[in-house]
Amino acid sequence: QGRVLKATNAAHIDEGESLPDSGQIMLTMTLWADASFGELFASCLGPPHLGVYAPDLDIVQWYSHVRELAEMSKVIQEKVQASIAFIKRYSCIPLILTMFLTQMPSGILPLLLAAIIIALVCSLLA
Repeated sequence: QGRVLKATNAAHIDEGESLPDSGQIMLTMTLWADASFGELFASCLGPPHLGVYAPDLDIVQWYSHVRELAEMSKVIQEKVQASIAFIKRYSCIPLILTMFLTQMPSGILPLLLAAIIIALVCSLLA
């Protein structure tokens, strides 16, 4: 308060001129601990960040970022929906492979190799 009062009472400040630190809020915080171990936790707190100078919020730029994120999420959602439809359509293949593996345990390695090759080919075609 003292700096602002001194600055506003100064004769060299014009009507339209803004103060260099106008709009800032000074925050004072005091920590009390009821138990002795609470003082230990309070001493582990780091010092507050003083003088964080962030640029002014540009609403137009912020809105454009939100629109870009919404469009990207829409593309991702379409890909996820396509993957879910593919899994629903071809879910019988892993079931048939599992039934085959339970009947013939000696064919696990060749069947696993064939499944990997089929998965790679499908991922290249998609």
